[in-house]
Amino acid sequence: MEILAGIILLGVLVTFHELGHFLFAKWLGVRVLVFSVGFGPKLFGFKKGETEYRLSAIPLGGYVRMFGESLSENLSAEEKRMSFMHQAIWRKSLIAFAGPLFNFILPIVLFFFLLVGAEQVFAPKIGTLAEGGVAEKAGLLPDDLIVAVSGTPVETFTQVADIIAAHPNEDVLLTVKRGSETQNIKVRPEAKISNNPLEKDHSVGRIGIMPAIELPVVVVTKDSPLAALGLRDLDTIKRIGGHDIESKPALFAALLDLGPNSIMEVERKSPEQKLAERISFTLPAAFAYHAAEKPVQEKGLLAPEEMKGLAEQVLKTKTILHQDMVERKKHLGLAFANGFVSELTKDSVASRIGLSLKDRIIAVDGEKTVTAVQLSQAIINNPKSPHIIGVVKDDGTPLVIAFTIPEALMDHVGLDTDVLAVFGIKTASVFKAGEVITRHVGVLEAFSRACSQTVDIAWLTVKSIWLMIKREVPASQIGGPIMLFDVAQQAAKKGLSYYIFIMCLLSVNLGLLNLLPIPALDGGHLLLFGIEAVQRKPLTERTRAMATQIGIAILLSIMAFAIWNDLARLFR
Repeated sequence: MEILAGIILLGVLVTFHELGHFLFAKWLGVRVLVFSVGFGPKLFGFKKGETEYRLSAIPLGGYVRMFGESLSENLSAEEKRMSFMHQAIWRKSLIAFAGPLFNFILPIVLFFFLLVGAEQVFAPKIGTLAEGGVAEKAGLLPDDLIVAVSGTPVETFTQVADIIAAHPNEDVLLTVKRGSETQNIKVRPEAKISNNPLEKDHSVGRIGIMPAIELPVVVVTKDSPLAALGLRDLDTIKRIGGHDIESKPALFAALLDLGPNSIMEVERKSPEQKLAERISFTLPAAFAYHAAEKPVQEKGLLAPEEMKGLAEQVLKTKTILHQDMVERKKHLGLAFANGFVSELTKDSVASRIGLSLKDRIIAVDGEKTVTAVQLSQAIINNPKSPHIIGVVKDDGTPLVIAFTIPEALMDHVGLDTDVLAVFGIKTASVFKAGEVITRHVGVLEAFSRACSQTVDIAWLTVKSIWLMIKREVPASQIGGPIMLFDVAQQAAKKGLSYYIFIMCLLSVNLGLLNLLPIPALDGGHLLLFGIEAVQRKPLTERTRAMATQIGIAILLSIMAFAIWNDLARLFR
């Protein structure tokens, strides 16, 4: 399956690339002798007209062989009109550029057909608010429906997020429908570092809202009265005193207004159970939780000079931990299970820095966590920087841990990797998807978004190449055929849409890489044609041959390095 998925993916990319060269050569009157998908020995082929169409044995590329690719050939005037090397420079450049151009056209076409028609998206409805975040302070509430942002109507949560992201530290007016009423609420998005590791120097606006709904899944302090009644970690509280509990705010409100002998109903499911069991507790007429505050402990795994630069983050983390203790005391020893370590890999980075099963990660780099994904984003965005996490241990002890990520860990992080799993933990699932709606995407919108997505991929690819040149992205991230086939297999497992997305991503990468000014690549041909245009005469055959040999040597070196990385990942 892995090999087949890779061959199909690579075959489509190569065929479309070579089709660009082929069609432009035909359009400009150049005779095409061979159109081959693959290199090396011919497996089979057929001839139609003046062109032989081949499928060759090595599926790592392809080629279009044109008539008259050498100036040393003795050609008649008629033959020169069909010869590639005897064309005007602008014609040769167009033919060379056509291959990469078709690699940019392919994702536009594929994205268009993926997008046009009906699509399922998250409604612009607030599911969860970050505690103490901009949105909560401004008075927004769960279930608020955002219908416009600064006068621009919105239909999806993504549209809301995109507009807010574009206005860090600027006032934004949200038009919100709450029940039957509509009101305007002004917010000023905080400037946050982009979650994209290639845009760490770029700030985006955030107000602390999510479409996902945080379920009332709880952890319970061991010496609390609710633990004594039989409540356990990861129980989902469904009802209190006859009132349904569907969210975190609803649970907090119910805990602050418990009636005498209230009945609490919870759902509990162990890993081996298929269905959750329903359990009821009768609460006492009155009880309180008198917990002694435990001092915050610190575990510094860094040098003293590194710790000095983290003083502000440590202080913020301690504040968050102290507030968590206050909240647990206020809510009878209950806390939400977000960040709860449900699985821990032995001898992983997480275990070595001191994390344990049933720990609860509540702060990352001085910020209160909304989801455990913030930890994985911090690792990806700043793999070489020290990190601070705030943890509440199973016994309620608050702990600040300072650590750095081993360089070897990032070798295991690739496209679509579960970073937390590589780090060594799995956290409890406490969210359910927000409201999903179906909307129609017209032809113009689909084309516009297809072009935009292709441009975004191209821009991020250019940035990643530049960061690799600057050594800010490790060269170990370069992959060869083994990595490509593995990515293709993983994409195929996730469905056709994701497989096509990966095809689009790799197509743009292939187009840009072919434009690099390396002889033997299309960009190298364009470079040589540019030199000819400046000096106003063709390059000699010897110069061309030397340039091609240098280009092939560079390409073979890059390929050897990529294969070495593949093998290193395979046997690590």
